[in-house]
Amino acid sequence: MARRRKTQHAAQTPPAGSSDHSCEGMRLELALVMEQQAAMVTRLEELKRERLDLPRLTGDTFGPADTTR
Repeated sequence: MARRRKTQHAAQTPPAGSSDHSCEGMRLELALVMEQQAAMVTRLEELKRERLDLPRLTGDTFGPADTTR
């Protein structure tokens, strides 16, 4: 978490002595976005695995279906 905050702060604050601040800031911002995307992909894969591990829903799961309606 501290690394992410440091990266965010660095993306907002260009390095001292740099003549092209926007390029360096954009690189740091891109690195942050890529890190966030990697975390989202990892979480999505975890959710997919959890979904695959869930038992299939059947009529027996909640009891027999009411056929009198």
